[in-house]
Amino acid sequence: MNINIEYTNKSPEGLRIVHITDLHISHADERESESKQQHAFNRRTKGFPNTDNMLEELKTFLQTEEYDVAVFTGDIIDFPSARNIELLHDLINHCKKCFYVLGNHDWAYPGEGGTYETKQQNILKFEKFLNKEDAEVSVLDIKGYRLIGFE
Repeated sequence: MNINIEYTNKSPEGLRIVHITDLHISHADERESESKQQHAFNRRTKGFPNTDNMLEELKTFLQTEEYDVAVFTGDIIDFPSARNIELLHDLINHCKKCFYVLGNHDWAYPGEGGTYETKQQNILKFEKFLNKEDAEVSVLDIKGYRLIGFE
């Protein structure tokens, strides 16, 4: 994953970015297999035990603070379970302006390999907030800056 901020012209007030990365939101419910539910539980309780609390604080922050864009740079969710996607959509809906770049955990299930076919199938779950022409490249022009992100 890589992100590039390209200067395009002078902006007297600058650009206020909230940078969010590697939350690893880990939830799975009955729509997923037992092994995926167990994996999500283990990651949530042992690997990333504070994520749920941070998620709630982050939603409040995104609604109340002043910023120009929230930049999400991958692994916001730990794998693309139906519940993780719902939680991600809820988080994104709290943003005033969002720029999203996929990470490998966003689209790949643990232990199932990260094949090109799997990626192409799972990135459809993110199309609400990804570049429609090329989901692997995100571009945003804002306040005289061009943000370019690619996974």
